[in-house]
Amino acid sequence: MNKMHSFFWGITLLLTVVVLLSVYGFMPYEVGINVDGAGKITDYVSKSQFFYGSLLFIFVANVTFYFFGRTLSNSPVRQSKPAFIEALSGWVFVFNGLVNLIMCISLVVLAGLNVTTTPFFERISFLAYGVPALFGVGVVWLLTALRKR
Repeated sequence: MNKMHSFFWGITLLLTVVVLLSVYGFMPYEVGINVDGAGKITDYVSKSQFFYGSLLFIFVANVTFYFFGRTLSNSPVRQSKPAFIEALSGWVFVFNGLVNLIMCISLVVLAGLNVTTTPFFERISFLAYGVPALFGVGVVWLLTALRKR
């Protein structure tokens, strides 16, 4: 893992947690998590269950990808490390950042689905500047990873 990968991975992780905290403050007491074919919410969890479940997913995904990437980058070298292992170790961190970005988008969509008193775009307007920033970080990260190869 080079410094650029760890920098952008840390930024996406930080922004994912910020989006989670923003969405948590915006959610009602009961959070709908399953929508049927007619568009009605069928399953609910409490606000705290939603928060801790999302936080656990973010933690487990990031720790798993981090240790997998570190294991690949620190694999023993016999003669020379195969090129595909070096490439895979870099792409693990890129994929981890993309998982964080997808988690942010999912949280924003869930926030939009759960507050029904205002139109959809007004419900998520507090994140209007955060999501494009996340996409920008993801694009820069991918371009950096591709340039290093």
